[in-house]
Amino acid sequence: ARQESSATIDSYPTNLTFRGNTPTKRPPMLTEGQKRHFETFGFLIIRQLFTQNEIDLIRRESDRLLAANRQGKAFSATKRQSIIPFFERSPVLLPFIADDRLHAIATSLLGPDYILNASEGNLHVGDTRWHGGSVDEILPHIKIAFYLEPTTKNTGALRLMPGSHKAAFNG
Repeated sequence: ARQESSATIDSYPTNLTFRGNTPTKRPPMLTEGQKRHFETFGFLIIRQLFTQNEIDLIRRESDRLLAANRQGKAFSATKRQSIIPFFERSPVLLPFIADDRLHAIATSLLGPDYILNASEGNLHVGDTRWHGGSVDEILPHIKIAFYLEPTTKNTGALRLMPGSHKAAFNG
């Protein structure tokens, strides 16, 4: 069942099309309500965009890449680990960059001629200072993030500052 508000899709609609013999989910563009929410608040939460199997695959491959970057050593949890580019380093993750579900989000918010700048993988430690993207009226941009671990008050809840994507906020 699909439950929708202007900010959240709680389950992903199953619209299947076929490319060759492989069924592919064909996502709808964002609704006008979702676009208005993003324009007003600067964020959207889209739950269950990927299947649990896909999330598990992304998590396993991300863990593998991050461990390889540490040369197999345990994560020290004393400073952030970051890899840029990230998805491009793995044949397992690379197809997600061109995934129609992500393309539909980017196209809905930026138009069909958007440019992918980079992908990144991060392990954060402790409090992460507030940070936002720059406000660029000439070249609008968005960040599409996958939070693969729970973001709770005990694990480092995700905090959003509605309106911080506007020039007036960053004045």
